[in-house]
Amino acid sequence: MFNLNKQRNPNYNVDYLFVGLGAANSLILLSFERLGLLNQHNFVVIDPSFESLQNKTFCFWAEKSEIDKYNLQSLINYHWPKLQFSNHESQDVYPYQYYCVEGNTLYQQTKKIIDHYQPIFYSNTFSEDFIHIDKDRIEVEIENDKFLVNKVFDNRPPIHNRPKINESHLLQSFYGWRITTNDKKFDTSTATLMDFDIPQEGNCQFVYVLPFSENEALFEVTKFGQSKIDKEEANLILRNYIQSEKYEIIDEEEGCIPMSSAGLQEENKIYKNWIATGSRANLIKPSTGYAFLKMAEDATHLARHVESKSNVTYKREKVSARFQFYDRLLLKIIELHPEFGKDIFQSLFKKIQTREVLTFLKEKSSISDELRIFSVLPIFLFLKTAFKDIWFSLFRISPVVQTLLLTLVCISLEYFQIQQASWLLIGLGFFTIGIAHGAIDHVTHQNIRNNVDLLKFIVSYVGKGVLLGLLWYWQADFALLAFLIFSAWHFGQADFEVWKLKSSLYSFLWGATLLGLLLFNHYDETLTILEFLPGLVSLDYLKTLPPNSVLFTQFIFYFIGVALLIYTRNVFVLVSLFNLYLLSYLPLLISFGLFFIFQHSQHGFTFLKNQLNISTKQFILKALPFSLAGSLFIVSFIFFTDQPNWGLFFILLSCLSMPHVISMNLFYRTRKV
Repeated sequence: MFNLNKQRNPNYNVDYLFVGLGAANSLILLSFERLGLLNQHNFVVIDPSFESLQNKTFCFWAEKSEIDKYNLQSLINYHWPKLQFSNHESQDVYPYQYYCVEGNTLYQQTKKIIDHYQPIFYSNTFSEDFIHIDKDRIEVEIENDKFLVNKVFDNRPPIHNRPKINESHLLQSFYGWRITTNDKKFDTSTATLMDFDIPQEGNCQFVYVLPFSENEALFEVTKFGQSKIDKEEANLILRNYIQSEKYEIIDEEEGCIPMSSAGLQEENKIYKNWIATGSRANLIKPSTGYAFLKMAEDATHLARHVESKSNVTYKREKVSARFQFYDRLLLKIIELHPEFGKDIFQSLFKKIQTREVLTFLKEKSSISDELRIFSVLPIFLFLKTAFKDIWFSLFRISPVVQTLLLTLVCISLEYFQIQQASWLLIGLGFFTIGIAHGAIDHVTHQNIRNNVDLLKFIVSYVGKGVLLGLLWYWQADFALLAFLIFSAWHFGQADFEVWKLKSSLYSFLWGATLLGLLLFNHYDETLTILEFLPGLVSLDYLKTLPPNSVLFTQFIFYFIGVALLIYTRNVFVLVSLFNLYLLSYLPLLISFGLFFIFQHSQHGFTFLKNQLNISTKQFILKALPFSLAGSLFIVSFIFFTDQPNWGLFFILLSCLSMPHVISMNLFYRTRKV
């Protein structure tokens, strides 16, 4: 069909490679042709199913100026100035109109370009094996042909990441009939976008009606859900819905569009001239499934970018964070509570003008408009979903930034004399993340295959702690120094591994800076705690240290921190140093708790979870036995001892920490990020 027998010259240069000729790449071809970008240029197409474009229908709403701007006039087959939702009265949606592009129209115009320019057309399913990328060269080898490509436009279906807790991956599946009737019963000025007057069957589903003439229309059942619509069920709904005794089905249409707030896998983004297009470029709006107008806009911008012969990587404008938030909320509600879908959409279109809703869905609305729109929706359902999303999003922020934010919160609580809330925060964090991150060493150990191995591990683990305990008994000063050194090493190593910086002397200096500033910024409180330690000879010397010496030591640690910032050029080092300064305005135990739990423990928690490839729930379950044991020990010591010996408590904690530091150091060495 497409000049497949054209003589091929292996090892030649190709200007453009189109992987797939779906709507997006077809629109790009049309834009290139209008700007003359196909003249004196050669291109190659790889697509096993170009003809399937004929069987699709593309709809969208737009202003007349947008139709002209993106050169869509010749593609549009039908348009409607009014829209109707369920049994509500139809509304004029000016300045918008609702447009329909039949796939066959787009196919014929694209085929005309193919026939004219006669590119080499491979009817193969694309394989990654066809591509070899070496520095700035894209080499393609297919059917014994080999050529170099300047730009690739990849229109293949996207591969989404696994949704996070606050994300959803749903399907918009549809099945419809194009019918003709004997009587003239259709209003050609009005399209019906959502009629929910059909059985919901525990889902969110509706009928979509496009009248093409007074006696011809497309009736389509659409379902938002985790599974595709059942064809037999759709047939039954359509038979009951179409209120005409005599009609003829002249065509059928079915399809499925992803509605996903999950990100796309980072495939083929290793080269600036490999450009994802269409759904692969995330141009589908997650909450509606609409994409055609965005693809037309993108095709126009991309063609102008190529025309400018710019060496700059083509970048698309990012979707506003607040509209991503709105999409996540709606999809999560439909995922978890599909029975509310009908009420949400009916309330929306009953109480808000349709043109305002369309402006909102085009992401062109103002915040005041959006507040008014959300005010007519089930407020508690959206607030509950929003709270969960924000809570999860908070814990997706870097632990360093989290710690800084929580420091500011605790400083505010200190100002208003609500220190109990800070202690509650520290307590919750310590008995969850803090203990759990160090209670999974039995899983990271490589040589545990049975219960005997586990017993040997526990004996060895406890033995290391006992050795440190004996050192505390014989030489407390040396034990304290050893504890501070291995703590500094561990803190620095944990941060540098997560930040993907090389663990070395620099990571130890970073850990020493963290620990040094925490202690010397609270020098008097540090001395108070050290007084609980028995046999500490150096305490008398530390008590006589003049204030200028303490300030000088603080300066040295800040100087080392700034030097490491210059060396690493890592923004998290800067944020951590700023946070350490702010922590000096809080009591030592709260400061240490914030850093230990929300920066150090979360870094360890995240590293272990990623390296072991387990979920948060699995992590907690694996850590549960030792987490419970540690928690019971601490609670018992505090609440069931008449006069807690805080010196002994500190020593016991150090003896428990030391084996964990050794285990984590071994794990870091064997399992690099």
